[in-house]
Amino acid sequence: MEQFDIFLIGGSGRSGTTILSKIMSLHPDIADVPELRYLIDPDGIVDFYSAAHEWSPYHYDRRLERLEALLRDVAKNSFYENLVAYGTYVFKRLPWKLRTRYWGISVETYCPDFQKNIDALINELTFISFEGEWIGMRGMHSKKIRYKPPPDQVLLEKVLGDFLRKTFWSILQRQRVHSYLEKNTWNHLWFDKILGILPESKLVHIFRDPRDVVSSYCNQSWMPTDPVQSAMILRDLLQRWEGVKNRIPKKSFYEISLEQLVAEPEKILKKVCHFYGVAWSDELLKIDLSHSNRGRWEKHFSEDQSCEVQEILADFIGKSGYE
Repeated sequence: MEQFDIFLIGGSGRSGTTILSKIMSLHPDIADVPELRYLIDPDGIVDFYSAAHEWSPYHYDRRLERLEALLRDVAKNSFYENLVAYGTYVFKRLPWKLRTRYWGISVETYCPDFQKNIDALINELTFISFEGEWIGMRGMHSKKIRYKPPPDQVLLEKVLGDFLRKTFWSILQRQRVHSYLEKNTWNHLWFDKILGILPESKLVHIFRDPRDVVSSYCNQSWMPTDPVQSAMILRDLLQRWEGVKNRIPKKSFYEISLEQLVAEPEKILKKVCHFYGVAWSDELLKIDLSHSNRGRWEKHFSEDQSCEVQEILADFIGKSGYE
């Protein structure tokens, strides 16, 4: 396996991560892959890594079980998932309860060896296995329990890192590019942990006027419709990122604002390319940035809501240079 670049994009959500990901995916040497979810989702790679120091045989077995279940879930779409996808296309909508948790995600589409990589990873993370049953296991039948002594952090970082690099490299070879781009929105919240597993990775954090972020949150299924409640959540997200920034090398991340990107796309994107260490490409200027909805919060909030939201986010509004 040759050396290759690992880039990440992160943000609070509704802050420009999607548009920046689309732009950078146009680069002729960067892989174009959607969010594949297995890195930072609950029960994913980073979750397993973060909990490794909290060890007991029972906890280790259950966490390994959950990690494998998530990886198998995102590996490919089942017949059932394809059937639901077809039904959604024909009937335009189907109840969410009919969909599996990773409906529409198929890592094998981009990395055909992903199941083999999972097999190798689970084998590396298992010292011995035996037939047995813990209290609290699902079902009434006995099953296999997997055991490993408290993991050595350096060795665990190598095992998880090698799994990710092997998967990324397979994707890069198929697309004939040399740089992998990981697009999960909240990558930045876990970047200190990601650097433990992938110390060569680089992150671009994109931010936006917090009030506009809150306004957009209110239209998302994964956030409250109440602006004040959404502002509280955003405040916690921004505080979490401030803490992460204090624990990571400054050379490992670069920050830009959505407003700067919209106003001066070529200038900002050249800085992003320089940080990532890739050559400039005019292909990056092909996406229309005229629909950024700057200042949408002024029309969305009532006067009382506006005052409360700005009070909650006052520190970050000022710190980011917004009035």
